[in-house]
Amino acid sequence: MTGRGAEQTKERTMKDGTMNVTVDWNLCDGNGNCTAEAPEVFALNDDDELDVLLTEPGEELRAGVEMAAAACPKRAITIEG
Repeated sequence: MTGRGAEQTKERTMKDGTMNVTVDWNLCDGNGNCTAEAPEVFALNDDDELDVLLTEPGEELRAGVEMAAAACPKRAITIEG
């Protein structure tokens, strides 16, 4: 799953065994703070829209994903698990 896709939904969730990361596309403004904190998981495409690079981020990426969520000025990224 990457970017905003044709069926642009309010929220999109990525899951692995322990961590669920949700991006609220109505809040995300593509400023890129998350990409600096977790470049293995998030990137900005040529249209300055967020792409999700890994749909199943492993536990070893948790710290970066948590920092990405905290760095988001719109609070568009949430983590469960």
